Amino acid sequence: MQTTGKSGEKKSHRIMLLLIVGLAAFSSAMNELNRVREFTLETGRLVAEWTDNTPVPDVPDVPEVPDVPDVPDLPELPDLPAVSEKKVITVVHFQKRDGKQCSISSSLQ
Repeated sequence: MQTTGKSGEKKSHRIMLLLIVGLAAFSSAMNELNRVREFTLETGRLVAEWTDNTPVPDVPDVPEVPDVPDVPDLPELPDLPAVSEKKVITVVHFQKRDGKQCSISSSLQ
């Protein structure tokens, strides 16, 4: 015994109608895409035709770069005292997000 009745038939008709409308919309969209493609091809051909007929402007010569004087020699730095090999101290100062100043120090022996 079949229990689908009229509601099952209405659903199948609605699904078929929806598929047909969807197929028509898809076909129309593909047609529009083909027209857009043709339009862009024609526009490209027109631009290419125009650029062939336009004169190329003269490009100005590159200006000469002036001579830059030589950098004078820097004086030699004085000898700094050697760091003690026995102890190295490192201090880092920074500011926290809340504005407080902090420092960290470490020493190696």
